[in-house]
Amino acid sequence: MKKLTALLIMASMIVAFPQMISATSNSVATGEKEKTLLEIANDNNYVVYAVKAGNIQIDNDIITFSDVNHKEYEVLYQIDNKTLMPDYFPEGAADFEWFKARKAPYLDICIPASIDLSKMKNQIVHVDGICSFAVNVEEITSLKSDVTETDDKTIDTTSASAITLSDGEKAQLKSLKILEGDTNGDLRLNALVTRAETCKMICAMLGLLKGNGAGNTHTFPDVTGDNWAYNYILTTKNLGIICGDENGLFRPDENISNQDVIKMIVSCLGYEPMADANGGYPDGYISIATSNHLINRLNISAEKAATRNDIAIIIYRALDAPLMVQTGFGTELTYEIMDGKNENALQTLRQRLTDVNLAPSTND
Repeated sequence: MKKLTALLIMASMIVAFPQMISATSNSVATGEKEKTLLEIANDNNYVVYAVKAGNIQIDNDIITFSDVNHKEYEVLYQIDNKTLMPDYFPEGAADFEWFKARKAPYLDICIPASIDLSKMKNQIVHVDGICSFAVNVEEITSLKSDVTETDDKTIDTTSASAITLSDGEKAQLKSLKILEGDTNGDLRLNALVTRAETCKMICAMLGLLKGNGAGNTHTFPDVTGDNWAYNYILTTKNLGIICGDENGLFRPDENISNQDVIKMIVSCLGYEPMADANGGYPDGYISIATSNHLINRLNISAEKAATRNDIAIIIYRALDAPLMVQTGFGTELTYEIMDGKNENALQTLRQRLTDVNLAPSTND
């Protein structure tokens, strides 16, 4: 169980948008057994920090670097032949050689949770494992992109994602009405999605397909009562999942961006306080989506228009992500991630939908 306070919510987490890559052959001795990189990354005895590396020095294959986002610590991190690395890097992905060449300064590092970085000034911390690399914080993707832009900035999404839904996943999403075909039954997975359509998908994800008009009945100046998605937009607005632009408009018929989709889904999972504490929109939300494995290996860019395929994949993954819930109220707000650890019951959206007989299990 990860317990958080409203005043200090993962303050040491730096925003980066890499993909988590599992390692199967690399291992490290922990006293009990040899663990893989993925096991260490998911072990409560370790923490994963997203770091922007600076002052990279290489001496006899031992690499030291500092975190330029945490200059106040003045900690030196060390990578050597005992540091676990991903076994596989997809074609075009930032990798270890890119890092050594200073082309990919953002990376996720695993270090023991017992280390208090604030007390490690001018000391060296060994990096037990590196989960992933990223070239910058502009792009979510670390795969070679097949998305191209033309001179008029339109987007070719014919093969926008390297990941596709399985038939079983499609069937589950169709049963929840998160995915619905056209008159010919075509799911149009390569199609772009409007902001209004996304609100409907989000309502289906929450089991509120008919919408929920409780609370404020006013949506946005550009969303009137005769809009087909009025109830869906109203519901997501009342839940705090969406808000207007700088002019108070929602722009329902515009295509939604990947970063807006991620913001909505992360908010549905209850992580909004954590995301806001770690940079807010969009960086904090993308960071949370990455740490919860919602966008890993998706070939998407933050500001580009989202495809139905990618939104469906993120939603499908989000159904089984642990929820963050508020457990303390009053003057000191507290939140807990309901991940099933330390005698803490696992809570997911899929469980909630199953409780109301809406969601099939992953075994169906």
